[in-house]
Amino acid sequence: MVDATIWAVQGYRYTGSTPFALTLTVTLDSQFSEDAGGGTQNHSMVAVSLFDTGGYVFDYDQNAASNSQCPMIATVPRWGCATLPDIFARDQQFLYDTGTLTISISTVLDPGQTFYVGSMLDANVCCGGVVDSSQTLRMRFNDATLLESYPVAVVPEPHTWAMMLGGLALLGASLRRQRR
Repeated sequence: MVDATIWAVQGYRYTGSTPFALTLTVTLDSQFSEDAGGGTQNHSMVAVSLFDTGGYVFDYDQNAASNSQCPMIATVPRWGCATLPDIFARDQQFLYDTGTLTISISTVLDPGQTFYVGSMLDANVCCGGVVDSSQTLRMRFNDATLLESYPVAVVPEPHTWAMMLGGLALLGASLRRQRR
């Protein structure tokens, strides 16, 4: 069995002056080989959520303790997802044979509100089958004109930590020399 999962998070700020009903529509197309059709082991799955920016940190390591993929796969704290930010809207759907699925989720945004959009695409195949979900995930807002990009809080990658610690060591050595 082969399982491939990709996921991403993007932040936004609503810049309008009155409350706004935001709708996000997600469409997934998948092609299954004849060997892969019909079984529950073979599937494409898409999950999407709109959630609060408070208390959320994106971690490149999906197995990390930060559980940064949890807002896409859970609605309540549970094993593997001990803590969650406030989730405004969330849904997930599966395809078990060639086809298309569409998900729409909605929430009302207040002026100045920040939020994250999280999405996850999972393809699973067994026994000689092929599932092709590449380049087929489309997402769109009902109106994005009053949305601006908002930075996602990120846990630095290991090489970033090493560079930062090296820079701090150099800074400390420089300060010691200046004091002499």
